Amino acid sequence: NAHNPPSSFLLIWGKMLGLLVLFPFHGLCHLPQHPSQTSASLIHTFESEPIAPVSLSELPPLPTGARLDVETRGLVGGSSVGLGGKLWPSAAALARWLRSHRALVEGAHVVELGCGTGAVGLYAAALGAASVTLTDGGDERLLRVAMANLEANRAHIDPTGCHVRILRHEWGTGQLSASLPARVHLLVGSDVTYARQTHAQLCTSIRSVLDECGQPRVVLAHEHRRIRLVAGGGVADRADRGAWDEGLEHFHEEAARARLQVSTLGLEHQAKHGLRDIAS
Repeated sequence: NAHNPPSSFLLIWGKMLGLLVLFPFHGLCHLPQHPSQTSASLIHTFESEPIAPVSLSELPPLPTGARLDVETRGLVGGSSVGLGGKLWPSAAALARWLRSHRALVEGAHVVELGCGTGAVGLYAAALGAASVTLTDGGDERLLRVAMANLEANRAHIDPTGCHVRILRHEWGTGQLSASLPARVHLLVGSDVTYARQTHAQLCTSIRSVLDECGQPRVVLAHEHRRIRLVAGGGVADRADRGAWDEGLEHFHEEAARARLQVSTLGLEHQAKHGLRDIAS
C-alpha cells in the first residue's frame, strides 16, 4: 500500500536539501530502543549566501503544466501577516518532493503544520489528495490569506475528490488529532523548525498525530541557517562551531525526547539570495 510507508521526515539545510526519515520508537519498523540512537548521517555544511523568500515561479508546475496562484504578503507594513505570509525555499522544495512522490499523495489524507500561505497543502490537493487539512497557529489575518489562496486555486482541485479545510492550531496545545481524519497518511510542514523555542511544541503535535491518526508519514522541510552573531560591535560567522546547524541539532534533541527518530535519506542543492539571518 503506497500510503503505509514508515513514518518519515524530509529536512533541508544550507545549499543542500537533506531527506531525513523519522520513526516513532514503538512503530512498525526495527528501530533502536534508546532515544539517543538515531540513524542520521548529517552533512555538516554552511551556506555562503543569504536566506530569502522565493518567487511564485519557484513552485514546480503541476503535472498538467498549470501553476498554483499563491498570494503572499510583505514582511513589513500594514498588510504583513508575519513570516508565514511569504513563500520560502523549503516550501518550493517540499512541493517538488510531493510531485516526485505523487503516488503517496493521490487518495491520501494530508495534514500541513504551519501552513502559512497554504502553498504546500494546496499543491498536495492539486496532486489528487483525498483531503487536505491546513493548520497554522497564526492570527486570523494569516488564516484568511490561506483561505484566499484556497479559493484562488479551486480550479486545480477536484471538488468531488478532495476536501480542503483550514484549522487554527498552536503546536503543543489542544488535541489536534480530534479534528483530523481517523487515518492520516501524510503530515507535512515547510520551514517549521527554524525557531528553537517551538521545537518541543512541534514535536508534541507530531507525536499526537502519529499516535492518534494511524502512524502517517511525516515530511518536513528545514532550511539550514548560517548563524551569525553580533560580537564586539561586529558580525562574526559561526563557522568555528564545526559547520553545524545548532537549530537542527536542537530539533534532534527534542525529537528524541518525543520518542521520534531521525535519519538522512538524500540531498538536493539549493540557492538563495536576499535577507541575511542574524542572531543576537
